[in-house]
Amino acid sequence: MLSRILRSTFRAARRRPGFAALNVAGLALGLACCLLIALYVHAELTVDRFHERADRIVRVSQEVTAPGREALWAWTGGAMGEDLEPAFPSVEAVVRVVRQAGPVRTEAADQRFREEDFVFADEAFFDVFSHRFVRGEAASALREPNAVVLTASAADRYFGDADPLGQSLTYEDGLLLTVTGVVADPPSSHLPFDFVAPMAAFKSLQGMPAEATFGSYWWPQVWTYLLLPSPEAVAPLQAQVAEFVAERRDGTEYVPTLEPLVSLHFSSATSAPRPTGSLPLVKAFAAIALAVLLLACVNVVNLTTAQSASRAREVGVRKAVGAQRGSLAVQFIGEALVTCAVAAVLSLALVALALPAFNDLTGGALSLSLLGEPVAWGALVLLVVVTGVLAGAYPAFVLSRFRPARVLRGAFVGGSGARLRKGLVVAQFSVTIALAIAAALAFQQLHYVRTAPLGFDEEQVVTLRLPGGDWAALRTALAARPEVVDVTGASRRPGFGSTGQLPYEAAGARAERGESDRLASEYVDYGFIEMMGLEVVAGSGFSPAFASDVGVRPDETPLFHIDDRGFVLNQTAARRLGWSDDEAVWQPLRIYTFENGTYYTDLKGTVVGVVADYHRASFENEISPVVLSLTESPFGNAPVWGLVKVRPGEAASTLAALRSVWDEVYPEAPFDAAFLDDDLDARYEAQARAGAIVAAFAVLGGVIACLGLLGLAAHAAERRRREVGIRKALGASVQSLVGLLTRDFVALIAVAAILAVPAAWWAVSRWLEGFTYRIEIGPLPFVVVGLLVLAIAALTVGGQAYRAATADPVRALRSD
Repeated sequence: MLSRILRSTFRAARRRPGFAALNVAGLALGLACCLLIALYVHAELTVDRFHERADRIVRVSQEVTAPGREALWAWTGGAMGEDLEPAFPSVEAVVRVVRQAGPVRTEAADQRFREEDFVFADEAFFDVFSHRFVRGEAASALREPNAVVLTASAADRYFGDADPLGQSLTYEDGLLLTVTGVVADPPSSHLPFDFVAPMAAFKSLQGMPAEATFGSYWWPQVWTYLLLPSPEAVAPLQAQVAEFVAERRDGTEYVPTLEPLVSLHFSSATSAPRPTGSLPLVKAFAAIALAVLLLACVNVVNLTTAQSASRAREVGVRKAVGAQRGSLAVQFIGEALVTCAVAAVLSLALVALALPAFNDLTGGALSLSLLGEPVAWGALVLLVVVTGVLAGAYPAFVLSRFRPARVLRGAFVGGSGARLRKGLVVAQFSVTIALAIAAALAFQQLHYVRTAPLGFDEEQVVTLRLPGGDWAALRTALAARPEVVDVTGASRRPGFGSTGQLPYEAAGARAERGESDRLASEYVDYGFIEMMGLEVVAGSGFSPAFASDVGVRPDETPLFHIDDRGFVLNQTAARRLGWSDDEAVWQPLRIYTFENGTYYTDLKGTVVGVVADYHRASFENEISPVVLSLTESPFGNAPVWGLVKVRPGEAASTLAALRSVWDEVYPEAPFDAAFLDDDLDARYEAQARAGAIVAAFAVLGGVIACLGLLGLAAHAAERRRREVGIRKALGASVQSLVGLLTRDFVALIAVAAILAVPAAWWAVSRWLEGFTYRIEIGPLPFVVVGLLVLAIAALTVGGQAYRAATADPVRALRSD
């Protein structure tokens, strides 16, 4: 049976090589698309699953239930883990992790880098999480308070070929650490790291003894993980933990929530260790891949049924000599499977060629190593079989039902399944047009959020991540450079939001808990308002001429308490407090953090000015109420970010000039600089990549659909060859003949465009709901995409029609 299927497949391919090539090419493109998306989906769905106990690990997050502030926070205070471990003996281990980026250098000081993924963790970190040690022992790696474990890539970066064990590293120019282990670079994880030091080392940085407890549900902000005895323990423990914590902290609106480790990559929690994935996006990409594969299957169905007349005599003869309908159906499905198998081999080559570009598009590091797994080969074989059956089932049904008597008498007239073919062409181009419209509108929205005014001047601003130390010296030295226009500082980069949401008292009355109980708090240096172009609508900004802007320290407490402080509000904050712009000036204000009877932060003062609203976070968020106060305080002046306004010019030479100043002031600290507008643009990289992927597969779907259309047009032209010859002999023009052969196809594409518009509008409308500020969906993208696809389809069909219309009519009539 197999040999007969192979012979008939290759005989049909020899007889009609063009149609065979179109079938194989379309299926290969469809399968390649499916395989690329399958690699992407597999990578997304297997994040963190390499841990041996992955199904038993949960993160303790916090659900904020206060009206108007509903959110999910990935972090907890340091006391959460301290309280849970002794209270719940069934919990096998508790691990807290805090990430604190900072400069790291070797003893020789010839290698220094700012490490973003430097984390501190409890000693049980490597007992809970499965990381393979290539040097050292997991059991003792974090036992000593000055230990540090590196990943293999970090060890290579600092020590090269030398043995890293026992070597020393200095963190933050004061914490001397000894390398006690090296682990293999972790696979894809929601918790990336390059360095792990014990929590005792973090306490040392804070001036705390190693055995001290944190005691706060607000500080430090850590990620807390529990190792449970079984996956089934999550549900009952959830209620117990929520009840336990509610008895020990102020504010019942902060409910601890246990999130399974394997779901964290798609968690909606804010302040997660790394940007999370989007499960709806993964599902959408999988649906697109299947849609593109179905487009390729449609080609096979259409082209095979269109050629049914050419194989009718073969079927008639075989039925006349006793062939059963079932065996004929099996043969034709077998031919589709052989075609699909050939296409699968070609698709693997296409995937290998396209994978580097696909990785650039997705920002991933996918590889073909997954295809070396037996499960992957089984899935590929299953995909080929399912695709082959989908592509061959209907043609097999059509071809195997021919009646031999009618066929051998010549009574059969080709073109079986014409209505089905028309419907499938409409479906193909509906999907293609909908994808193209969605991609066009996505790019339009991304262009809008990238170019819309933010309310501050982000152009020619270089951001410097500061290591602490002598900020005044750096600011003075930078201001003296000819490339520099102005210098200021801030606790946050403009446009990147803030996690500091503080309760307040305004005009002597403490705000009620609920929607109005928080103001975002940010600290800025002198000149920030002026340099960043914020519009002062009432009062004034901060000035060194007014000591009251800084405030005074009321006592000798080590906590951050300041009286007689100056504040600047944005307009949204003034409205939140019930004031107009002018009314807000000189109003008393207090912002604080309070827990269990202690004010950890307590700032009291007066509103000195109001600035116009500006986008301090991305366009996914509404403008929030913010209160600005000075980084300058009785405790010192320590902005986290330096902001340098530079003159237009060569970026590389400008950064080199800034670096020369930096190295004079901070010779031991790594230079970490970037242009603010570049970093602001990078916030939308994930959305831009998603739009690019949709656009790429829309183009791919269009290519596949046009391949099928090309084959159908060629078949239609061949089938109507005699009619065209007669019309041309009677004087018909080439233009009229091209119109005759193309108008049916063009009408089908027009119907497809009409059907695609509402589907695309609905899908994009749903996506745009995630943006607070968004475009209005106008008719232009629908019209442009529809006309473009219509023109491409017309050219595809018109080429075949022109060939038929310009052929010699004598040859066409003589051949008949």
